[in-house]
Amino acid sequence: MTKHPEDVLYKLKMDVENEFFAENPIKKFPEDFLSGRMKKELAKRISYPRLFKSNIRLTKDHRIRYKKKISIAEAMAGTALVGAMEGKSKAKYVEIGLPAGRLKLKMERKVQICFESGAVLMEFSSLERAKYVLYSRKIRSTSSGQAVYKVPKSEIAVKRAVARYEKYRAEIREKLVKAFMARNVERGAAEGFAGLVIEE
Repeated sequence: MTKHPEDVLYKLKMDVENEFFAENPIKKFPEDFLSGRMKKELAKRISYPRLFKSNIRLTKDHRIRYKKKISIAEAMAGTALVGAMEGKSKAKYVEIGLPAGRLKLKMERKVQICFESGAVLMEFSSLERAKYVLYSRKIRSTSSGQAVYKVPKSEIAVKRAVARYEKYRAEIREKLVKAFMARNVERGAAEGFAGLVIEE
């Protein structure tokens, strides 16, 4: 029985990938790339204050869900309601829900996270914040359904975590290139394989 070239290449990729990650367990983002202080803060639960008395009739524009995670729209749109919540809450992060499926970055007037189809899921004014959200679910994630991620409000914490993580990704990628080259793969092809592994 003859082996198809794509089967040989797939087996090579999987063999190197499995051996590599068996010896080099992947670090978790964001936990391994945040300061100890921020890790403690992210471990806390958000409990938003009750902003209105129950006997006050709320207008359509001032609806609120008590003690629930804020939605993507509320988290990312920066509405007055979220501003009021964040102002009264001592938590130093917001929670963002992301659906299952592949997502990608898109640069328009603002940085966008989109589905593979191009449909926009959310927008950011900061590239690092958008990367933080994607990296939180990126490497070797097997979760299904919607997951909730905690994002620090501090732009400095976000930038530092992303910078440390991207440096780590670059190191991992170079080690993967060498692992493929050890299997007699040329440098250009090894870089291609490493890119496939690191982006999964």
